[in-house]
Amino acid sequence: FEAELQSAGLGLDVAVLDEAGDGEVAAGEQGELACRSAFPCAPLAFLGDDREGSKYRAAYFDDAFGGGRAWQHGDWVEPTENGGLIIHGRSDATLNPGGVRIGTAEIYNAIE
Repeated sequence: FEAELQSAGLGLDVAVLDEAGDGEVAAGEQGELACRSAFPCAPLAFLGDDREGSKYRAAYFDDAFGGGRAWQHGDWVEPTENGGLIIHGRSDATLNPGGVRIGTAEIYNAIE
């Protein structure tokens, strides 16, 4: 199907959750891309993080989003009737080119 990912993720417990992370959105509605279970390619920690993994947890497991139980991917997506996904952009307004996290506001400020 044109302009959509053909599947959510092979071997991943992927869901498109509402803003609070409490429930899945219906096809045609936008929500946060999340993984509800551990997956093989997920990082275990950030280099230089403390023993509790504070930076890692803050980056991907926000307690306000589903009680911190789901990996928050940082993308707004829309599930389709075909079982695919349409990506609409970043939910956290953060880009990560080459490992350097920048906010989209920084780009707009430089352009304007």
